[in-house]
Amino acid sequence: MKVAESSPPWPQSAPDFIDCHPRFRQLNDYLVSRAPEGSLPGRQHIDPTDIPGLLSVITFVDVEREGGALRLRFRLVGTTCTEGMGRDLTGEYIDESHVTQCGDAIAAQMTEIVEHRQPGFGDLSVSLAGREHVGYQRVYFPLARNGKDVDMLIGVHAFHFETSRRRGLF
Repeated sequence: MKVAESSPPWPQSAPDFIDCHPRFRQLNDYLVSRAPEGSLPGRQHIDPTDIPGLLSVITFVDVEREGGALRLRFRLVGTTCTEGMGRDLTGEYIDESHVTQCGDAIAAQMTEIVEHRQPGFGDLSVSLAGREHVGYQRVYFPLARNGKDVDMLIGVHAFHFETSRRRGLF
């Protein structure tokens, strides 16, 4: 299998938001390096041992197609993401898991990523029962087992509480 040298597998070059956080650039560059030339990378191209520093902040989302409609389900949610959301969302459908007003917007953006085969950025604040708002940024990238039809998304997150914790504020 030929691996791409430097040209991104996304239909358009990597958007500016890739540089909003070093993790976003790290995952983008890793996926570009793993993608077969001219195709999107698939889950089979990702080796978790290559990106150990990202594992706690990664999510995988299955893309299910039901009668022409998309249904999105969290396949795997990293431990820092679970902490940020206040519970483990693994196995839950997006439309059933977010009890905040942004659940529909998240599903709409993920659908756009699937349809356009292009990474998508979010700068979000979610309200959770018994907690203050949790702010975070994240980028989701499309994955396609066959290189063309998106069947999974991989997301990488940067939670605001991580910065506070590093500064001794949390």
